Amino acid sequence: MSWKLGDIVTAHYAGIQADCKITEVMLSAREGDAIYRTAATFEVLTTEGPASGTVLAGADGSAQFWRSIDLGLTWAMTQETGDEFHYFGALTDTADGEAVAGISNFAGNGEFWKSDDDGSRWLEKDIAAGVTRILCMLRTLSDALVAGTGFGAGDAQFWRSTDDGESWEYIDTAGTEDDVLCMAMAADGTLYAGTTDFGSGLGECWRSTDHGATWVKRSNTGLGVYSIAVAANGYVVIGLYLGAIRYSSNGGTTWTTATGTPGGVIPWSMLVLSNGDILTGYSDGRIYRSTNNGVTWWLDTTFPCSGDIYALCQVSESIVIAAVDARLYRSTDLGVSWIEVHDASDDGVIFKALVAPGVEL
Repeated sequence: MSWKLGDIVTAHYAGIQADCKITEVMLSAREGDAIYRTAATFEVLTTEGPASGTVLAGADGSAQFWRSIDLGLTWAMTQETGDEFHYFGALTDTADGEAVAGISNFAGNGEFWKSDDDGSRWLEKDIAAGVTRILCMLRTLSDALVAGTGFGAGDAQFWRSTDDGESWEYIDTAGTEDDVLCMAMAADGTLYAGTTDFGSGLGECWRSTDHGATWVKRSNTGLGVYSIAVAANGYVVIGLYLGAIRYSSNGGTTWTTATGTPGGVIPWSMLVLSNGDILTGYSDGRIYRSTNNGVTWWLDTTFPCSGDIYALCQVSESIVIAAVDARLYRSTDLGVSWIEVHDASDDGVIFKALVAPGVEL
């Protein structure tokens, strides 16, 4: 290929497509005014896909913030909150691509932190007293942020922010004392939450049709709900304590038990991929996959470390990141195959949350 200084070319790297102008070239041959390059320097003009390839991870162990700027290929810790706060609960993004985190201490007190510079620096936000351990969080279609909390029976709460995480309002459910472990959003903006009573081991499904401002209990789920997703066809899919998965075709009113799932393990994470497949990550390092909206499942991946798969996150059209205890894995084919990209075992941390700010798939 022949390039000249000033040419506009399209480059691809780590899932990002960019239009670039050639500003410097190192030559291997010249023919007339054409340059045959061995290396070149580019000025990026426009990009498609994630603006910077940023993916953020949260880890237990002084509540550490980790960051990748190449769509999960390499990782570095950017900040830790201190010795008191150890439990990392959740990560989400705002409409402007900022990041918000929920962390807690061993006493069960929660705090919200925020970064406006792609996860380089995090600041604690002032909030009203009473926030318990933050367990899950998401951004709604109205761009409000909703968090689920809890720390044992009687402490379950929803909290909501309409100013990108600067301040938070308590949402009174007047009916649940279960911990809110997980939330998911349907295409129409309906929110679903799964809860668990750690005293009885039982769970419930809750629903909000107003972007998290109010919540109504839909049903009892039997065992506690540890993960939840909304399939491409609108089925609500839940992962229950001890491994079973159930799905609902009527918005969480009634449930049918899926087939092909394991037993005796915890389904910590659930992710609906852009192709409609659903992945569920279990506590024994295995991922199960469904290609029919959660009705049937099969074993798709077994990680060699056999740890808890606490988080799954799709960061581009083909790239998925998995948090497996102290290790981070990366797939470039929507979870068919994986490579280990980071091992933080020597740092004494456990990765609990993932987010790719600003990525819309």
